[in-house]
Parts: sequence; C-alpha cells; structure tokens
Amino acid sequence: MSTRSADKLMSIVLADPKKLEALKTNPIEGLTELVKQAKEQTTLTFSPTNIFTLIVIALGSIGVIAVIGGIIIGYFDKTMPEMLTALGGAAVGGLVALISQKSQ
Repeated sequence: MSTRSADKLMSIVLADPKKLEALKTNPIEGLTELVKQAKEQTTLTFSPTNIFTLIVIALGSIGVIAVIGGIIIGYFDKTMPEMLTALGGAAVGGLVALISQKSQ
C-alpha cells in the first residue's frame, strides 16, 4: 500500500517538534515547505504515464487479437461475427484517438 502525501506530511510534523513550531510561527511558509517535502517523499503507484501505457497495451492487444481471430475464422471459411469486427474497430479507434491526443 502506498503512503499518501497527507499521511507523510503528518509524520514529518510529528517526527520533528521544530517543524511544528515553525508551522505555528509562519504557517504559509512552513506549510509550503512541508508540502514540498511530503511530495518528494511520496511515490505514486500509478503515474499518468503508467496508466497511459497500460491502456495503449490493452487496446493494442484487443486489436491484434481481433485481427488474428478474423484470420483464423476466415481460414476455416466461416462468417466473421459482427461483435469481433466491432470490438477490433473500437479498440483500434480508441488507440488512434489516444495517440493523436498525446502527440498534440
């Protein structure tokens, strides 16, 4: 479980009484410094870049699986289900939309 920055801020203040006194004397400056320290000491489990990468991999995989499924179904002279076409098209369309937004 990752530590939240608010929890980290509280532990920093409770660990050092001098910081608590500095917070009482000059709250704005003291709080700004504490927030900076808490953010530096807190790591994100899922950063936006990681989430973007995960979504791109998932959509790309769905598109590839749909294409391979279509090839396999076509090889056995069966009609391709509309759901397979729709799923593959939606995945590729979503992937194109994400990539075009990222590049702008």
